[in-house]
Amino acid sequence: MDNSYDKLTRFCLYRERCTSEVIQKMYGLKIKESDQSKFLKQLKEEKYLDDDRFIKAFVNTKIYVKRWGRVKIRQELSMKKLDKEKIKAELLAADDERYIENLDHLAERKWNTLSKKNDRDRRSSLFRYLASKGYESDLIMDWMKKKAK
Repeated sequence: MDNSYDKLTRFCLYRERCTSEVIQKMYGLKIKESDQSKFLKQLKEEKYLDDDRFIKAFVNTKIYVKRWGRVKIRQELSMKKLDKEKIKAELLAADDERYIENLDHLAERKWNTLSKKNDRDRRSSLFRYLASKGYESDLIMDWMKKKAK
């Protein structure tokens, strides 16, 4: 039993984890359900596991390192069954200026690589690319309007 808990603490120390990831890991380690809630409680008490800290780290990493958009981040965090209000608050706390810079960087880089013959096809490809990165359609359209000037 101690060996299982040690594996969970190492799992949590490697990088920030959320409760659903730890539960999934416990199933993978074949930990009895009777022990799972006890382990979760202990991990939280000892600060190995904190969903709020996970949300903050996830949002910061995805915006500032991976350059994801808010839509994709929200979807990923929702799939992990995290509190929607906390997700919303953390996304609102992110630096808007940096977020727009990321969109500009990705859009400009992609625009320059598109070799479509007509502007409509290029715009369509760019829109799909930025939407797949999780950027809001109104921000994408604003960028395209600026580009048209």
